[in-house]
Amino acid sequence: MAGARSAAGDQCKLARCAALLQLAQPGEGLEPVYAFDENAGATADWSANRYRLPTEAEWEYAARERGGPKRFGDGSNTADPARINFDASVDGKQPYSMAGDFRGKTVPVDSLEAPNALGLHDMSGNVWERY
Repeated sequence: MAGARSAAGDQCKLARCAALLQLAQPGEGLEPVYAFDENAGATADWSANRYRLPTEAEWEYAARERGGPKRFGDGSNTADPARINFDASVDGKQPYSMAGDFRGKTVPVDSLEAPNALGLHDMSGNVWERY
């Protein structure tokens, strides 16, 4: 099935992202959060002190402005292509979205309109559609 996601594919992407985070923060006394094993895949030590990817719950909390009832990470309940990068083409239109540009690629961080109430940019869209 085209576009189907797999656990193995997700694990591979997680491993790549985690490896980049480890490289991005070299330093003495910093314990790696992620470990990699060919058989076990990526594992995490959440008590370690290096940068890490947020858990799904942490991401939701931040995207929904401290866990509020917002549908999207820009603080709204309607996906607006000026604020979120998603398939906003007429064919991709959903009841909760506005039609507009379909960029078909990721965009640079902070290139869309305003952040959410916590000052976080691009908390919805921009990646999911690409993988």
